[in-house]
Amino acid sequence: MPLCHNCGTEADETAKFCKECGGLLKEKRVASVSMKAGEAGPKYTAMQLGESVMRIVGWVVIIGGCVVSVVMGAIVAISNDGSEADGVWIAIGGVIGSLVYGILSLAAADLYHKIRNL
Repeated sequence: MPLCHNCGTEADETAKFCKECGGLLKEKRVASVSMKAGEAGPKYTAMQLGESVMRIVGWVVIIGGCVVSVVMGAIVAISNDGSEADGVWIAIGGVIGSLVYGILSLAAADLYHKIRNL
């Protein structure tokens, strides 16, 4: 018989909620891929791969975007056409934008992780 994850009470096989605490009983997950003996399964699922990609993208955007923004701001600041203030504002705007998009990507990776572990 399955046990409730909240209170540890035994539950019916067909029950969806615990009769003691009312907690949702998780269903047993069954692998949908049949494999032969000795055969290795898939190394990563699609959700794990998506999570990894989102984390990589997040860090690349944060680090790369900040570096590119500072370099572009410096180029504008030392050029004859722009003032130093223009270069500083370009660098600040680029860094803020990179941080925002990078953090959103990392948050999406965390969401993938939470969905995968439901």
